[in-house]
Amino acid sequence: MRRNALGWVMAGLSIVLLAALPAAADDKKPEPPKAPEAPKVPDAPKVPDAARAAERAKEQAAGASADMEEMMKKWAEYATPGPHHKHLDALVGKWTYTTKMWFAPEAPPEVSTGTAESKWIMDGRYVQQEAVGSEPDPMMKVTFRGMGIIGYDNARKQYVYTWIDNMGTGSLTSYGTCDDAGKVITYRGEYDCPFTGQRKTSKSVHTIIDRDTHKFEMFDTGPDGKELKSLEITFKRAGASAAAEAKEGK
Repeated sequence: MRRNALGWVMAGLSIVLLAALPAAADDKKPEPPKAPEAPKVPDAPKVPDAARAAERAKEQAAGASADMEEMMKKWAEYATPGPHHKHLDALVGKWTYTTKMWFAPEAPPEVSTGTAESKWIMDGRYVQQEAVGSEPDPMMKVTFRGMGIIGYDNARKQYVYTWIDNMGTGSLTSYGTCDDAGKVITYRGEYDCPFTGQRKTSKSVHTIIDRDTHKFEMFDTGPDGKELKSLEITFKRAGASAAAEAKEGK
């Protein structure tokens, strides 16, 4: 009987201990969270990779240098006066001129005279013309003064001629090409007609006759579409006539 009682006591004690184990486990404090891992530092590039990167950088630098050299070469070609500029040398000097202007196809021209001087500017890239009338214009009552700039645009591959004077407030810019000999330059340009307000086209022809003579002509287009000469200026090199006469013994 005593053995049975002791057995029951031991069994009950075992049950109590087993029931207490989970509670004891719950009483343990939770472990603190783990600190985040430090970012991984990338490995240093291997020697072959570094060599390839350096080679690529070298190739890119060489390519950029070659591109820059090509650009500078093209700019030098653009900026350097050439054979077409040489043609304009015949216009340089001091001149006397005679102007004829036609205001109607059948009417006689009005004639005036003056002096002009042309010189190279911008290190031989443009010819600057300046002209002054001999006497006041009968209609405007002022003495004519005008200035032109002539050059050759290497990029556009055309001559360019810009003219201004004291007979108006506008300007005329024309572009043109020359014949094979470089003696005749034909320009075309546009201007606003002060009488009609319309945009009109003009044609002008510069002819180098010889070292001491050149001629400038302008043509307008009539209502019928035909070209009409409206202006002709003949330039004679100053002193050329006297020198020629002295040479001939006159």
